[in-house]
Amino acid sequence: MQPALPDLVADTRFRVEFGDGSIQRFTFRSSTLNGKYVRREEKADEWKGEKELGRGTYGSVWLHRCLTSEGPAELQAVKKVNKRSLSNAGISYVKELETIAKFSQAKYRGLFVEYYGWYENDNSVFIAMEYIQNGDLASYLKAPLPEHQAREIAFQVAEGLENLHENKYVHRDIKPENIFVVQGSPDWSVKIGDFGFSKRMTEGSYLQSRVGTELYLAPEVKDIFPPEMEGTSATFSFSEKIDIWSLGILTFYMVFHEHPFTFKKPRELRKYIDGGPFPFPTSSPQQISQDCVNFISSTLARAASERLSAHDALDSDWMKQRSSEISSGLNDLKITTDSPSISSDSSSQDERDSPPPRKPAKEPSHKANLELPSKRAAPQKRNSALKNSTSSWIRSLFTTTSKSRSEDSPSPPPQKSTRKERQRYDGDPGFEASDKYFKALDLIGADDPGAAVPLLRDALSTQQGFLGYRHDSTLETHFVLARTIFQTGDYEESEALFIRTVKYRKDVYGSNSEKTFEALQWLGIVQDLQHKCEEALVAFKEALKGREILHGPEHPFTCEALKQVGRTLLNLERPIEAEKIFLRLIKIQQNTLGRTHKDTLETLRRLASSYYRQGRFDDALAAYARLLKRQGGARKSRNPEILDCMQWMGILYYKLSDFGNAENILRMTAAGHREAFGLGHEETLRSLWWLAISLNSQKKYDDEIEVRKSIVGGKAKLLGETHAETFKASDELEAVYEKARKR
Repeated sequence: MQPALPDLVADTRFRVEFGDGSIQRFTFRSSTLNGKYVRREEKADEWKGEKELGRGTYGSVWLHRCLTSEGPAELQAVKKVNKRSLSNAGISYVKELETIAKFSQAKYRGLFVEYYGWYENDNSVFIAMEYIQNGDLASYLKAPLPEHQAREIAFQVAEGLENLHENKYVHRDIKPENIFVVQGSPDWSVKIGDFGFSKRMTEGSYLQSRVGTELYLAPEVKDIFPPEMEGTSATFSFSEKIDIWSLGILTFYMVFHEHPFTFKKPRELRKYIDGGPFPFPTSSPQQISQDCVNFISSTLARAASERLSAHDALDSDWMKQRSSEISSGLNDLKITTDSPSISSDSSSQDERDSPPPRKPAKEPSHKANLELPSKRAAPQKRNSALKNSTSSWIRSLFTTTSKSRSEDSPSPPPQKSTRKERQRYDGDPGFEASDKYFKALDLIGADDPGAAVPLLRDALSTQQGFLGYRHDSTLETHFVLARTIFQTGDYEESEALFIRTVKYRKDVYGSNSEKTFEALQWLGIVQDLQHKCEEALVAFKEALKGREILHGPEHPFTCEALKQVGRTLLNLERPIEAEKIFLRLIKIQQNTLGRTHKDTLETLRRLASSYYRQGRFDDALAAYARLLKRQGGARKSRNPEILDCMQWMGILYYKLSDFGNAENILRMTAAGHREAFGLGHEETLRSLWWLAISLNSQKKYDDEIEVRKSIVGGKAKLLGETHAETFKASDELEAVYEKARKR
């Protein structure tokens, strides 16, 4: 029997009838008919989904139009959430509905995206929300915002967080995509949306699960703590201060248009939390005030307890400047103006009612002492202490006092233990496995995977006997061992381990789990490196199919799987199939990442290659020309990617018998390669060779002779004067001399 719904949720449920392409939604309202007042009657409105507005991990958002409304069309954003996906992720849609309904009450108006009600069918839950036509903040952040505009947005987000936190709620996924723009620049008005990950701090599990968006996750959510906090009660769970960290990252991104901690520099966050300097940019397109720097560093304090509360953030010195005159220096900001033009929202004034009054101001609990540096501080040496090198949750996964379990018996969720409790586990095989695993990760972090492998083997053997093959910790160690052996270059054993990893993860997590798709992707990678392209393609396609269903067609994981499938098809000399994959992928990337993003450019490069392998030289040349334009054009460049593009264009001009254009672009390419790499480099010699035969086709033998001389000199440098290739280049030079003499 389904438990009773909370009052707020039950009271906002619509009675609906699903029709062919539309929905009848029934509501009670009063009206006047033929001069007679009708106090209350049930009326049906017909709603129809018009277009998809967005797609996320658990569902999609659609624009719905009321077909029976009088006057201007009534529009709503309806979030369609897959029940099974939520259930698999352990997320309760009832709790999300309760949160949305609570914060849609009149006293919170203006802070959060409004909610109208919900309905469901067997497979999905539908949540009717306010439609904000300007979209989310992410689409406006094409360049750094002027500081005063970033402050206004941060203030409004902090107001919303203050009300959430006072009611013992944490949002847990503050990011630009979840901030909706009611009115844009310069008089910003924004609202917080998407309560999918929000949670009450009074709930029993108390914020121990890791959810949110990686770039905006607080360090404690990633189990990264300052050294002095390791093993203390503060590491057992986390608080509303995770939202404050996200607010700090959001503010940083708005004023600098970059993130402080990224996937490209995975150790930066650990260095900072261990006591290193905060990675402020070495330069900025605008002058940032010290109050702004202080605000960012105070919201991004290493320890959660040291961060500003939402209330203190609103009372910070930076926020107090909202009502003061904008400093004259802001007139000279160098801000790129390529963000879209923003029209005023047509929402009613009710939607912009003032938020609830705040409590009297109090002074912030502390002041930040970070100055914006003139240049980036030198990186600190890596702390090799075991407790600081790896996340603390890893150790707790292995430590248990329960008896050994069989492979088929389920294991309870791992519990964290204090340092004193851990001391009792000396001699406990679970603790010994944990210690070896922990040391192995430290060695991996120090770029010594070979030394880590024996430790991981021992840890895995102990866990299989102590915890069973199906335990999360055993499965994770198995996966890490496979990846570590992959790093050592032993692809054969790594493949065998990944095959077992896929099997175990399917058995435990199911065939439709991201953990399974992750293992399939790694299996495909190691098979591809062994030239087992057919087997790799099977693994990549299975991961792609599953990710499309689980995450949607435009999710980054799905795009990664598309890329692997397309690349493998090229390796298998199946360029027609590869072309279809790359055309699909580039359309997604251009819409989500932009035309000049490195991933979009890489896909365009592979699309051009698929055309070339089909013999479609005109299409390949057009694709490389677009690529070159998006990379900045054929100026004097030493950029290897631009030079590679230019080289291919020269080759294609030659293939199309346009020898003059081939000569022109190959001259620039050869000069760029020579400046970047030197004469004795393979790419320089390749460009020179294509230039030589382009000149030969035009019978420009004198010019060709000079190029051939350079090729001989380059071959001698690269391979030696007595190498067969050097002699061959000399013979080709002599042949051109002979042609020139006979002319």
